[in-house]
Amino acid sequence: MSFRPRFIAPIALAISFTCSVAQTPPAPGAPKRFPQITLEQIAPEGQALAQEIIKISSVGLGGPYNIMFRSPVFADRMKRLLDYLRFNTSLPTRLNEFAILVQAQAWKSQVEWYAHYPLALKAGLPQHVADDLKAGIRPRDMAPDEEVVYDVSTELMQKHEISD
Repeated sequence: MSFRPRFIAPIALAISFTCSVAQTPPAPGAPKRFPQITLEQIAPEGQALAQEIIKISSVGLGGPYNIMFRSPVFADRMKRLLDYLRFNTSLPTRLNEFAILVQAQAWKSQVEWYAHYPLALKAGLPQHVADDLKAGIRPRDMAPDEEVVYDVSTELMQKHEISD
């Protein structure tokens, strides 16, 4: 028996979207799928949001924002959704950041690692847990709540459902 909580699907979709659009860049010399957008290229209705993101983001308008700002309406809605999922959760920040790193590792998303690795460590995730994950191995000596986050995240990605 398994269950698929209704709230898991949007969370997984949002995290997967963020990681998938922020995947490893093309090889040197290969054309970029989406050239980096600049502040000047963003439509007037997206300027205030872009300025806000530049102030708070360690990647500026890079990573997922580069795609999101192709449509200021989409960027605004995704930013609000991602903020809600990241900051309005019952999980401690340490576990939220760990879940993001699990997705980042699965998607090989360098920008997510760059942005969230220091945040996870600052929130109290042991460095050896993050480093094991980055090396592609199940982290050793996880706390029980970290094991739950790791197991649920990986099972959801692999099986698209969570067993009992």
